[in-house]
Amino acid sequence: MHNDLVFDRDNNRFNFRAVGILIHDNKVLLHKINDNPYWSLPGGRVAFGESSESSVIREMQEELGVDCRVLRPLWVMENFFHSFNRDTHELAFYFLLSVPDMLLAKGARFSQKEYDSILRFEWHSLDTIESVTLNPSFLRKALKQLPDNLTYIVHKDESSK
Repeated sequence: MHNDLVFDRDNNRFNFRAVGILIHDNKVLLHKINDNPYWSLPGGRVAFGESSESSVIREMQEELGVDCRVLRPLWVMENFFHSFNRDTHELAFYFLLSVPDMLLAKGARFSQKEYDSILRFEWHSLDTIESVTLNPSFLRKALKQLPDNLTYIVHKDESSK
């Protein structure tokens, strides 16, 4: 693991995350970690001294085994949620990424082992994305209308207190 920017205090967590958005043929790549009941976009924690852009490129290499390039940043989001019996304040940078041919060659569904976890990847149609259990939930609509400029979002999921 890296020198991740995550801090725990009492029952609270601060998390700094970089997220990759890969869209091809009107489908977006989502993943589940182990048996989580929800899908999310691939990405991971930013390491101390690492830019969020460098982090998302590193995370795609680690999780997907491919070299992506950042096309543009889409969102900076403060996300508030409750998970694993703790309140989390997450700061996340979301980047639209290139989709390398090597990634498409993996197929519509594939798995990857990362540390002690199994990451299950799947391409989901943007036409039906609103019916997917996707966190953070704002993505169900936002992925269908990507912003032209970097947008700041404050979000609190329904599952949060």
